[in-house]
Amino acid sequence: MKVKLTKEEQFLRQLRYEPEIAIEKLNLVYANDTLLKIKRKKQKEDFLYTYDGDIIKDEALINRILSLVIPPAWENVNISYLENTHLQATGRDNKSEKAIPLPSCLE
Repeated sequence: MKVKLTKEEQFLRQLRYEPEIAIEKLNLVYANDTLLKIKRKKQKEDFLYTYDGDIIKDEALINRILSLVIPPAWENVNISYLENTHLQATGRDNKSEKAIPLPSCLE
C-alpha cells in the first residue's frame, strides 16, 4: 500500500533527493559546506565569529547568526555568509556526527 505524502513531506523528500529543484523553488543559492566561510570559535563563556580570519563586528550579521540557534555543543561550526543559501550552518555534534539544521524557510 502506497502512503500519500503531504505537500510538505513531498517537498522535504525532494529537498533531500533532488535539492537543485527544491532550492530553485525557494529562490535559494546552492552551497556546499566548503563555501560556509564564517567560523565559530569558543571564547570563555561566549562565541566569537570570524570571516577569513577577521572578527565579525557587524551587528546585523551577528544577529542573523544567533537567530540560527546553533547548539552550543556543536564543534567545528561553519556558517554561511549569505542568508539565502540552502545550507546555513554545519557542525559536529558530541558524537562527531555531522549536523545540519533545516533552513528557516522550512520550519
